[in-house]
Amino acid sequence: MSQKYEHLMSPVKVAGITLKNRYAVSALAANNVQRGPWGELTEECIEYRAARAKGGFGLFVTNSNYPDLIVDKPGKAGITSPFYLPVPFKQTAMRMLDRMHYYDCKVFMQIAFGPGRIRGSKAPSKLPLFWTPEKETTVITTEEIKIKIDQIVKCAKTAKDLGYDGVEVHALHWGYAMDQFSIPWMNDRTDEYGAQTWDSRLAIPREIVQGIKALCGKDYPVSIAFGLEHFMAGFNKSTL
Repeated sequence: MSQKYEHLMSPVKVAGITLKNRYAVSALAANNVQRGPWGELTEECIEYRAARAKGGFGLFVTNSNYPDLIVDKPGKAGITSPFYLPVPFKQTAMRMLDRMHYYDCKVFMQIAFGPGRIRGSKAPSKLPLFWTPEKETTVITTEEIKIKIDQIVKCAKTAKDLGYDGVEVHALHWGYAMDQFSIPWMNDRTDEYGAQTWDSRLAIPREIVQGIKALCGKDYPVSIAFGLEHFMAGFNKSTL
């Protein structure tokens, strides 16, 4: 038998947890089946995730949760959030976690900063909206950025308290808001979140990770959805 992939089924330690194998389900966009009218996880969502756990995956990363309901109101950033209607979300999330943990599958909650110009939320600069480029985004203030970061950190603590094994920060990825901060021709800010240096372009994800570690402990796993390419030829044109 070939030993080329001999480590795939072996355990691996990630921060303060151990995954039973190297197989993982990455975050998938499925908002239409994930959440019900009250912000709860639907039975279809719970059954789907439990089936992945039963099938043997060592890690499952949920699709995005938007904790900020202050800067970007529901309807712009979405309502898949532990903070939208906390009771139904927590009740269904705990039931999901019980089902998945029965099969020793670890679960990370993905947490997002916001979609920015893709869905008309606030962005680092005045930018054409993705679907309606004749319109422009509203510029997010430095204070509002701090609010968003704080909400993400608090969401991570909520995830830990509910029993999630870790969190994934939806960071520089696929043109969403945090990615827009990292792209020089989308970010003409002059504050600490401008695109003048690589350090300032990474300021938001860095502050988020530092905040989560400070509140949840250094052993609580924090992963990052981080793309190395933007694949954009223009505001509304992909290179793919």
